[in-house]
Amino acid sequence: MAKRSSRKRRPKRPKARRREATNTSKGTAKGTPKAASPSAGPAAGPRAGWRRAWPHLVTAFALLHVVGNCASAIPNVARGLDRSAWQDPRARRELQAWADRLGVERPVLEDGVYEAGVTLQRTRTAVVAPFEPYLELAGLHQSWLMFAAGTEQSDRFGVRMRRCPLLSTRCDWETLYVHADPAHAWRANVLGHPRVRSAIFRWGWPSYRPRYTRGCRAIAGLVFEDFPDATAAQCRFERTTLPSPARPSPPPPRWGRERIVPREAVR
Repeated sequence: MAKRSSRKRRPKRPKARRREATNTSKGTAKGTPKAASPSAGPAAGPRAGWRRAWPHLVTAFALLHVVGNCASAIPNVARGLDRSAWQDPRARRELQAWADRLGVERPVLEDGVYEAGVTLQRTRTAVVAPFEPYLELAGLHQSWLMFAAGTEQSDRFGVRMRRCPLLSTRCDWETLYVHADPAHAWRANVLGHPRVRSAIFRWGWPSYRPRYTRGCRAIAGLVFEDFPDATAAQCRFERTTLPSPARPSPPPPRWGRERIVPREAVR
């Protein structure tokens, strides 16, 4: 019998792998550069970087927006720290009621409240300061100013018109609009809008009298547009005193702070 060869045979490689290896070695030998990846162009790097950074930028902006608005929502008590306003009878009455309830003297309570308010205001100023530029730029600045004391008076805005000359006795004023009065709801969709109501609320303040005059003139223009025979329009406020333990039967409401706009004034 023939002896078996002790020499081990090499395993045969697949032809495809052998051909691939041969081509690669030839290409390397000849100095052929490797094919570049399609995404390895000069502009692909920056685009890919922006694509990866975009979610982080959006998250950072959302965090800035949310935290900034939460910080600005801290109540601003700067107006309430004016201790001269605490001499108002309404403020003194409320402070005395709280002093009696807490069992302390009113001056002691006032000093404690003032110190707490100063601390809160300083903290708010420091917290909001980094976000002030963004809040101002985006129009999100809201001071949330707090009042020094409540009030027992409530005001309602109203609009009237007349169809004859102001000095004539042939006609009387006709009520068109009274806030929260379904029977007099002329242009309620405009005058009852939250933004318009916010402006009307400030018209009752002495420092806003010029704005009240301009606003009433604009409302008069709407009256003359809807009622061609109207000769004059009037804006006014109804002052109501709310019931309280000290005054269970307040006086009846009264109208005041009138602004009369003749038709000639808006032509």
